[in-house]
Amino acid sequence: HWIRAMRALNIPKSHFVNRYMIHPHMLRKWFLSEFSLVASRDIAEMLAGHSGYLSDSYRRYSTKTIVSEFLKAESAITVFPGIEKLDASAAFEAAEA
Repeated sequence: HWIRAMRALNIPKSHFVNRYMIHPHMLRKWFLSEFSLVASRDIAEMLAGHSGYLSDSYRRYSTKTIVSEFLKAESAITVFPGIEKLDASAAFEAAEA
């Protein structure tokens, strides 16, 4: 799907390695950078699927903490600002179900 999207958007390829100049890892890096500016870097790493130097046994965040940190970072990581924001109370209820 990624390559199809790159073609549809006319994203250029690098002349050196014949690969698209935008790749999925760039999105992950952007997410980590932007999220970490306004909320917990550890939570950002966890949400991105990184384990880093801390194992999961050291990272035991409550659902409320994760949702709270996400809501702090939401405006920083929102790509399309016109889209409806997450309802915090609904997120807490859904996460606890």
